[in-house]
Amino acid sequence: MALHGFIGTQIELKSPADKFYKIFKGQAHLIPNVSSGHIKGVQGDVSVANLTIHYEKRNADVEAPDRYVGVMVTLIRDLDAHFANA
Repeated sequence: MALHGFIGTQIELKSPADKFYKIFKGQAHLIPNVSSGHIKGVQGDVSVANLTIHYEKRNADVEAPDRYVGVMVTLIRDLDAHFANA
């Protein structure tokens, strides 16, 4: 079993990619206001966001961080809905 790897997915966006870039680049503190259910405290073009998590496990008994992809998908969808309604 590999101790390092990549997991990811693609999400179709309804909002322009520059809005995602702007919030992740300099306004990350606003994300909890948009996706408070998952975030406490992008690479993409106009229609698709590519999410990739690079990971390294301490040993083979540790599971891959698959659940984090679901959290990131929810976050991107929350942001997309927020931008579409703004």
